[in-house]
Amino acid sequence: MEQKKFNFSRGARCVVFEFLLKELNLMNSSDLRKNIKDLLEENNFPDTVFNLGNVEFVDSTGIGTMIAFYNTLKANGKKMFVVGVSKRVQQIFNLAKLDKMLAILPTMEDALKQLG
Repeated sequence: MEQKKFNFSRGARCVVFEFLLKELNLMNSSDLRKNIKDLLEENNFPDTVFNLGNVEFVDSTGIGTMIAFYNTLKANGKKMFVVGVSKRVQQIFNLAKLDKMLAILPTMEDALKQLG
């Protein structure tokens, strides 16, 4: 049986994807990207929060996945927030300069405050 990759919830102001995987990498990024893109399309590309609290490692494919989500949402005039990032993943994001592109916040509450 295939491992569940994320939880999805829709709130009043945004949708939330809580990643359940320990790694965002070449082995799972393709399926993850397609499944999340389909849900974003079905929900008319809402403002989106990605909770990476369970993620311990992101490789270059995972970085590309996060950039693809950002570009898709930005092209649709929506906001994207990343929350719950571990110190290790934050270091990877910093090296890839994603900290300059993505709105990375400590908690879900911080993201909701940004959405107003």
